[in-house]
Amino acid sequence: MIRERRSPFGPILFLGTLFGLRFLSLALDFTGHFQQLELFRRSMDNPLLSHSIGDLLINITLLLWIIIFFYRELPMPDFSGYSERRKWVIALLNYLAIACGLLAMIHLFHILVMDSDITFRFDDIFNFNTYSFLSLLAVQLLLIALFLYSYRILLFINQTRLPRLRRLSALGIAALIGIGTGFLLHLPMFAGWMISLVIIYLLLFEYYADVRASNLTWIILWMILFSGLASGFLYHFNNQKVDKKLGQYARILIDPRDAELEFQLNNFVQNRHDEPRISAALNTQIYIKHYYTWSRKAPYPGLDGDADRWQWQFNPQTFQYEIVNGCGTTYSMQRDESDAKQVYAELLKATPFKGIQDLENFQYLLSRNGHRIQSTLSEDLAFSLRDELKPETNQLWFRTKKLQGYRLREKGFDLLIIFESGGRGEFLSLFSYLFCLLTITLFLITVLNTIFTFLPDTLNFSLSHRLSLRNRIQFSVISLIVLSFLIIGAITIFYFKNTTEQYHQERLQRKALSVAKDLDNQISKLIDPMPSDMESILRSISQVHQTDIDVFSAQGRLMYSSEPLVYESRLTSPLMDGRALAAMIWEDKSLFIGDNTIGQLAFRTAYAPLPALAGMAPGYLAIPYYTDRSFLQQDISEFISALLNVYVFLLFIAGALAILVANSITLPISVIGQKLKQFKLGKHNQPLEWSSRDELGDLIAEYNRMILKLQESAELLARSEREGAWREMAKQVAHEIKNPLTPMKLSLQHLQLAFKPSKAEDKALLDRVSATLIEQIENLSQIASEFSNFAKIPEAFPEDLIINDLVRSVRNLFGENQDDQLEITTSLPQHNLTVNADKNQLIRVLNNLIKNAIQAIPSDRPGRIHIRLYRKETAAIIEVEDNGTGIPEDMQEKVFMPNFTTKSSGTGLGLAICRNIIDMLGGKLYFRTRPGRGSTFFVELPLEEERK
Repeated sequence: MIRERRSPFGPILFLGTLFGLRFLSLALDFTGHFQQLELFRRSMDNPLLSHSIGDLLINITLLLWIIIFFYRELPMPDFSGYSERRKWVIALLNYLAIACGLLAMIHLFHILVMDSDITFRFDDIFNFNTYSFLSLLAVQLLLIALFLYSYRILLFINQTRLPRLRRLSALGIAALIGIGTGFLLHLPMFAGWMISLVIIYLLLFEYYADVRASNLTWIILWMILFSGLASGFLYHFNNQKVDKKLGQYARILIDPRDAELEFQLNNFVQNRHDEPRISAALNTQIYIKHYYTWSRKAPYPGLDGDADRWQWQFNPQTFQYEIVNGCGTTYSMQRDESDAKQVYAELLKATPFKGIQDLENFQYLLSRNGHRIQSTLSEDLAFSLRDELKPETNQLWFRTKKLQGYRLREKGFDLLIIFESGGRGEFLSLFSYLFCLLTITLFLITVLNTIFTFLPDTLNFSLSHRLSLRNRIQFSVISLIVLSFLIIGAITIFYFKNTTEQYHQERLQRKALSVAKDLDNQISKLIDPMPSDMESILRSISQVHQTDIDVFSAQGRLMYSSEPLVYESRLTSPLMDGRALAAMIWEDKSLFIGDNTIGQLAFRTAYAPLPALAGMAPGYLAIPYYTDRSFLQQDISEFISALLNVYVFLLFIAGALAILVANSITLPISVIGQKLKQFKLGKHNQPLEWSSRDELGDLIAEYNRMILKLQESAELLARSEREGAWREMAKQVAHEIKNPLTPMKLSLQHLQLAFKPSKAEDKALLDRVSATLIEQIENLSQIASEFSNFAKIPEAFPEDLIINDLVRSVRNLFGENQDDQLEITTSLPQHNLTVNADKNQLIRVLNNLIKNAIQAIPSDRPGRIHIRLYRKETAAIIEVEDNGTGIPEDMQEKVFMPNFTTKSSGTGLGLAICRNIIDMLGGKLYFRTRPGRGSTFFVELPLEEERK
């Protein structure tokens, strides 16, 4: 409906106020005062998106609000007075606006991924943090805004009423212009599959706006399209971001020297360190302890220098850093290639290696002339990538099934750095998350639209609309499937989580017992252990078991630790967990496992009583157990991601089956509804075809039988009405004709008797004229009798008749008077067939059929009439076949009408009377004809024994 024209002042004032307030809030950095909140933490570096995910959500929400505002307030234009060329230009500009909106969305996706620290990796659910969720929410709102924007513009295009081909030509030109503009602006979207997606999007929207059918099938289709569109672009840009990081990190890592370590060493050598405490001094350097391992070399014999004064150097032969004192004692440091998952190691993380923030997500191998210098890459993985490492290539990005890699060769160094990207599984996970969240978002929007009604009614986003049977079936099936998936998934995840937690708890228990046993063995070898001896023993056991070890006193105070630096740095309390101490003292437990959190690091700690060993007082053993991103979370993450991907695609399959089943059920019903709308009595109505013998097949069969019965009833009714009218007319005609005929005949006879002409010729004339008139009066009287008989068939006196004898007698009657040009033959069955009928009426029917057959044979053709009697199931069939001229096609429908005749004389009532007689007997009278070759009339009568 076209709304009446309104003043543009209101919308302009609204938009001006809205943009003014938003610009003012950005200029004053209003949201910057809330940076302590995660929502407004500066995580982006692009003025187009502001600087936080909160600002992005505000901008997209305002955009969505503006689009909805124009939906409600902007009237639909009327282009009826425009020329075709002007309408085409309007369509072109509108299609170009859609293409520009799509390009803008793609550019926003690129900025969101490349210019922010938000992760879009969803193959690991524990990468899915608050920012990831909020960014996906922003993506969903942006997709909804794009849909509403495109749909509104296409409604404008539909108002032009242009033919489809002209609209498609405008669409194609707009797409080419949009792609060309993207090339000129260097927009990052010009892969072949991206352009194909854009074209598919435009074509599908064109078809959708033309059809204007918003149902559950279309909603699911749009959700799949938009989820795939967004997932494809985000996945592609995320891979580009990883490639960019690979190149940046390779430039830093290819230099074997470490500026951060050199800074630490400069600070270290400024102070004096005596030889006995050099190990403790090195271990206090957190950066060195976390990223490097060191080894000691004995001093050179004969050197005499200051043993407490140290200096560092970089050895270009071994590519190791060395700390040397005046006596020649050397401590060599090399990059630690181990990947121990220990709690205190995570707590002591400070400056990242070479300033690379997320290097733990990458693996690299630095070598020179085939000799390894630094590496966190396993040899097996490096060997498996040998086909990707082309020896002549100095710079190469490559991608395998689950890896992204970069190779850089420079100044004799060869660096290989890789990133485990998850491959297509990452794209599928992102698609699954987007689809699920988009489903939830659309449901919430539908609920809100039901309450406040802010979306156009053509989209049918309302729960108040009565769903069709098809949509109810689809919604019910899909809802049951989703509910079953949720229940199965929740139970499976709960079981898997409990099983995994139980496994790690048992593993931690075994590790605690093993550590206590080793500690007992080591301490039992000492006679009078010193604190330094205890720390050395704990450190060695810690390295063997790859875990931290603490020993607390009986009062719960720290005595020894394999990593005392974490307590000296006050990262955690030196007191034992009160829950564990209470359980050991009051509940006499031999093992207590408790959950602990320090900052954002979650871990478990196993506590066990430690008896008196080698003169030590009894106490408690504590083993922190680190599981973050390594065991439990990684297992659950992979399982949930795989489960979600499987469930989403099973949902697609089940949804498609639900749509097919619903369509298969409702389509015949819809067709029946359309046929019933088109049904007309007295017209030929097409039956429906259905091959399956099911409930719908029974319904359709009943429908087909109904239209046949209705058609027969309509024909009977029409015939009854016609015959009723003819009977009424025949009664009046018979009455009107018979009344004057008798006086006329008597008058003529009286005239013959009374008038005595004197001349013989006059008498002859009188006799001749009187005879002619009396003959015509007799003829008129016979016609009147036929009309009278048609108007009221004489009362029948039915009796059991052997139809064989009746047919034989009728044939004999006509056979006695036949000439040489006419042959009448019969075929009778051996067994007698008995019917219950009035003999005179049946004779009348057969006489009429044979007379018509004789009269249908032209004079220049020898006549052949064959009368056949046989049994067909429960009826006796009499056929009267002739070789006459047949009945023309245009006259076949009129054969049994009262006024039909092909003869120059006659009333045309014979066949109509015959049909009435046969109908009254419960039989059928019909014919089959071949124009120019003859006709066959069939009389079908129920057999008496079957009737009884």
